Amino acid sequence: MAIRSLAEKLPCCRFVRHEQSMGYVQRRQEMAEMCETEFLISLDDDSYFKNVEGMEKVFAAFDSDSKLALASFKIIELRLHETPVCRRITQLPEGYYYWFRGCGYVVRVRNFLAAGGFPGVFQFGSEESHLTHQLFRMGLKVLHIPSVVVEHRWSPSARPAWDMAFNLHRSQVLLKIFNQPWLPMLAGVAKLTLWDSWGTHDPFRARFLASLSGIR
Repeated sequence: MAIRSLAEKLPCCRFVRHEQSMGYVQRRQEMAEMCETEFLISLDDDSYFKNVEGMEKVFAAFDSDSKLALASFKIIELRLHETPVCRRITQLPEGYYYWFRGCGYVVRVRNFLAAGGFPGVFQFGSEESHLTHQLFRMGLKVLHIPSVVVEHRWSPSARPAWDMAFNLHRSQVLLKIFNQPWLPMLAGVAKLTLWDSWGTHDPFRARFLASLSGIR
């Protein structure tokens, strides 16, 4: 196995393999709970570093600011299945933001866990926005440093389009339920559940509404 040979070459690294997939959101949560270091660098399984020259700046920022909880990286997203190949690049300048991309970031582990991390109800999308809300409520900061560059080779083969659309729609509703005042939350949830899903086919709408019924 490729993982076994890689593990033999990197004896200082720990490799964890699961036979059953629980989705990337919960594996990121598990990774943070298992982490024994102060910081955790998280990449998607189809992402890798292109440039780490800015990493020294990242940790200097953490050292100088105890309120800094998370630093995000510049993402180059390659969609190789599209013709021509689609190349999307995060255009944000360096600075503090209210959002980050989950396929490339470093987080202070104690802040991540204290904020609740990524709740199990999230399956695809919006978990980063939810975490950011919790960090801000704790008076913590999110910094974007584009001199650290991650390439994300996005592939649709393991992500059925119908499931992606369903889970993304569902996550947007959860984000509103957990983080917005009741009046705009009700308006936003009504729009997503009644209006935005109205044009979709009945199985989508039925599964979507049923998935929300057990949430507390």
